[in-house]
Amino acid sequence: MAILGRFQEFLGQEGTGVLKKGLFLPLVLILELLPFLAYASFKPVEIKAAYLYNLANFVHWPESPVQNEAFVIAVLGNPLLARNLSLLTRGEKLDGRNIVVKSIDSIEEIKSCQILFVDHSKEKVVSKSVLQKLALKHTLTVGNSMEFLRKGAMVGLVLTGKRILIAINTGLAKKVGISFSSKLLKVARTY
Repeated sequence: MAILGRFQEFLGQEGTGVLKKGLFLPLVLILELLPFLAYASFKPVEIKAAYLYNLANFVHWPESPVQNEAFVIAVLGNPLLARNLSLLTRGEKLDGRNIVVKSIDSIEEIKSCQILFVDHSKEKVVSKSVLQKLALKHTLTVGNSMEFLRKGAMVGLVLTGKRILIAINTGLAKKVGISFSSKLLKVARTY
């Protein structure tokens, strides 16, 4: 919860509960204030963790036959990001489901998850066919580069200067029944 505390401290709104409900960061995304927040000493890994957490709130998956299971976010190749994301989501729920963050080191460890974030160091080992199989399982695949997006990932969180560009492959997502909130699409670059 360190990042939430830093956001509250930065804004002077301690105890409001607004951040805990995930309402503040989407507003920041919409207003495009992240360059300003970057100067407030947030590390890129903290900002990416916040993006991943809030991304889940703006994505609609096809109905799952098992709604009581946890909402799983797997992070391949970046244990520090997984740790930050785990702290950020501790005790949080998404559509009534507990959020579980898993740090994994290889594609063989990928099990059932709703979001798979692939660190740039692992993007080359995740093949196009693996991305296609994950898409058919309704797994939202997220990477760090436009190349990974072109390879078959659905979302790219690409660091450009002091900003993170959200790039979305809406065509691929639509084919497998995943859709995105219009609020997210307003601040993202779509392909």
